[in-house]
Amino acid sequence: MRRSLLKLRKYTMLLHRWMGVVFCLLFLMWFASGIVMMYSSYPVLTAAQRLTHLPVLKPALIRVQPDTALSLAGIAKPEQVVLSSLEGRPVYRVRASGRLTTVFADTGSLFGGLDGESAKTIAATWAGLEAAKVRSIDRLNEEDQWTVPQKYRPYRPLWKVTWPTGEQVYISNVTGEIVQVTTRTSRLISYFGAIPHWIYFTQLRKDAAKWNAVVIWLSASGAVMTLLGIIAGLWLYSPSKKYRFASGPSYIPYSGQKRWHLMLGLIFGLSTFTWILSGMFSMSVLKSTPDPIEAPVKHMLTGGTWHGKEWQEAELPQALTLLSHQGGFREIELLRYLDRPVYLATDSPATSALVFSSGTKATTVQDAVLTDAVARAISPYRVIDSRVVRRYETYYVDRHGEKPLPALYLQTDSPSAAAFYIDLRTGRLVQTYTAVARWNRWLYHGLHSLDLPILYRSRPLWDAIILLFMGGGIALSWTGVTIGYRRVRSKLVTTRKAH
Repeated sequence: MRRSLLKLRKYTMLLHRWMGVVFCLLFLMWFASGIVMMYSSYPVLTAAQRLTHLPVLKPALIRVQPDTALSLAGIAKPEQVVLSSLEGRPVYRVRASGRLTTVFADTGSLFGGLDGESAKTIAATWAGLEAAKVRSIDRLNEEDQWTVPQKYRPYRPLWKVTWPTGEQVYISNVTGEIVQVTTRTSRLISYFGAIPHWIYFTQLRKDAAKWNAVVIWLSASGAVMTLLGIIAGLWLYSPSKKYRFASGPSYIPYSGQKRWHLMLGLIFGLSTFTWILSGMFSMSVLKSTPDPIEAPVKHMLTGGTWHGKEWQEAELPQALTLLSHQGGFREIELLRYLDRPVYLATDSPATSALVFSSGTKATTVQDAVLTDAVARAISPYRVIDSRVVRRYETYYVDRHGEKPLPALYLQTDSPSAAAFYIDLRTGRLVQTYTAVARWNRWLYHGLHSLDLPILYRSRPLWDAIILLFMGGGIALSWTGVTIGYRRVRSKLVTTRKAH
């Protein structure tokens, strides 16, 4: 029995040692880039930025009604219809079967794409820079580093307009809208943050399945290596100080970098293990089938079969006139809400209004009405708890404060215990939690970034705690890099001498 235990201990340490040679640099990169990502992530065009650059819609310019626009586009059953602007002209942007079509709302003509000069003009207007000083204009049919996520696919091909100062503006040739903006600074930060942290290299990331598998296997293998190190460290640690050095008895049988590595492993090994393991859960490894009641809730809030007759010619001008009296809005989405047509007008992420076909306008949704509607949609299951959320809580939290408040929380008695958070300003479903999703919330967000409202409300306490753990991880990884380098160098020297 003792011999078996000694053999197990030997191979545990050996496996940790050589896995460490492979993973110590990766860990060092993950911890260092994680600190960068605490304050700056991958560049994205936010809703606030996009809306700020759109003009206020002018009722007098909108001469084509929604049903006519769809007829001209040859679309009978749209998934989404949004009234927006393109080069100062009103347009309908229609999504159907995953494809996007743009129809000008002043003439009814279809948008047929851009040439280089038009793209340059749109980009210069958006960025507030001189079109004459553009350094390059490129038409991209495939992904580049800043448009590699799958969400950009329906918008391709893209025009990339670059200035000598480093600003880059990406414009969709399908819709004519700005879809991505980067600066020299945001790109540089990403090369030290999001890109190495997410293994977000273009050639790998463009194949979503392969990228997903690589991240999962690296995280899982790294977690195993860390766990082996914790076990080995506990085996080696001697509370009775049985190890003898010239300086006296010691808890640890090593000196130098090995001693520091073991000490740091005993202190930060567990937090390193949970952090690496939780990174794997960012890839949604806990698969769950959608709760059957989620589809009817979404359908009730924003869906339904499109009926052109519901959008009578008089309604859109009336809605626009009503909205213009309130200062106007920059975008209007046409949707069905609680089984009736409604206009969702947006000026900014924090400023929106619902205009109903009756001519009434509301800036918030009545929570009681919404609760009753959801209860009808999920029958025979019931809503067993409802409340208005006015500050972030355990399952509804956002470090950057972008999730909308107030929100309506609804807990159901469905088989998966589904719960919903609904934006009370727009009536949109923001987040759904099932039993599996709750586990994923804790295994990823909880362990990886201490995603807790009490810490976010007590910053810089959150920053201090995270930096402590990240600093410990960096120190642990650096000692591993040093030990690994010396071990590999020693092996190479021995090999050369043998030959």
